[in-house]
Amino acid sequence: LGIHLGTGALYGLVRSNRVHDNGQDGLFLCWRVQHARYEDNRSWNNGQDGISLGHKDTDNTFVRNVVTGNARAGIYFRDERERNAASRNVFRENKIADNGRPGGPGYGVRIEGETKNLTFASNTIRDTRQGPQATQTVGIYIGPKADFVVCEQNLFEGGTQQAIVNESRSDHNRVQQPTGQ
Repeated sequence: LGIHLGTGALYGLVRSNRVHDNGQDGLFLCWRVQHARYEDNRSWNNGQDGISLGHKDTDNTFVRNVVTGNARAGIYFRDERERNAASRNVFRENKIADNGRPGGPGYGVRIEGETKNLTFASNTIRDTRQGPQATQTVGIYIGPKADFVVCEQNLFEGGTQQAIVNESRSDHNRVQQPTGQ
């Protein structure tokens, strides 16, 4: 792991860090990381995800981060039940690009679990690679149990095959028609 704010970390500020080439995740939130601000960080070439959120990691804000070249997803919400999900997080003006490795799908953002009340606004999500190297096939994936997800004014560019895949069984999500491509 790169930077790991852990159990009960409140009101943290993670700013202007460079995390890369870690075996797992670049920025890892774990067990009640709440009300933190992540800004102007770069997370690249990590063995799993650029940013990973899970167990009760709520009410955090991510602004102007650059998340590229990670093995699975730029931003990953772990599969948690509603009471433990990483809900009420905001992502604005981030750059998410070129995630995923050959042989498996890559995601700009992958939302699993009963995660609720997320906002993705004014982010740039792209895959600049060509041919089989272009593995970030989905810009934002909204899983079946996610709810109240807002996607607005995001820019999707490059080789990403599907800007937003909304598999949520809920009709509470607000997904604005993507721009770009």
